[in-house]
Amino acid sequence: MSRKLRNRFLLIGGVTVIALYLLFGPFQFRDASGRVTAQAIAANFTPSRLRKNFAENIKLGLDLRGGSHLILQVQTDDAIRSITAGNAEKARSILQQAGIKFTNITSPALGRIEIELEDSAQIEDAKARITLDFGPGWTARNEGRRLIFEMRDEEQRDIRERATEQAMRIIEQRINAFGVAEPTIARHGPATGYQILLQLPGVDDPE
Repeated sequence: MSRKLRNRFLLIGGVTVIALYLLFGPFQFRDASGRVTAQAIAANFTPSRLRKNFAENIKLGLDLRGGSHLILQVQTDDAIRSITAGNAEKARSILQQAGIKFTNITSPALGRIEIELEDSAQIEDAKARITLDFGPGWTARNEGRRLIFEMRDEEQRDIRERATEQAMRIIEQRINAFGVAEPTIARHGPATGYQILLQLPGVDDPE
């Protein structure tokens, strides 16, 4: 055998030994008393020990070790609907405290509040008081005795974004509480889709 061929075999053998060690190691050749024994050496190569070391050394992807792959849709409309309802109640309280009479307060659409006053002469006073409380995230206009408040588009986007980030934090906390190893929790799809990608390796039933 030529020296070049022999060196090639030695190199292949060395790489193979290293690969096997990385896959199935580390190995323990000493017993509890510190002596090197045949029993201690043999214990490294039992099927259960090799499987255990292999599982610890190799991190399988979701497609190989199984698990759950979920796309979660955050119900961001609910967040806007909740804030709209809260502001409608605040408007009611503001008008009552100011002694401004109204006949109805409704929310006919997402991010929209309509207030019907009894006296059109109080429109500007009512609008100023409520606008001060609602802040710059809302527009205000009047049509006769009716006040109309609408949430700005940028305010809605900000609320949807915060709702999505909060949902991700809640999911992460719950996943961590169950001790799931190496979960993936990330935004999915377009920014305005408000979806969350959830991958749970080794968890076949996410419920």
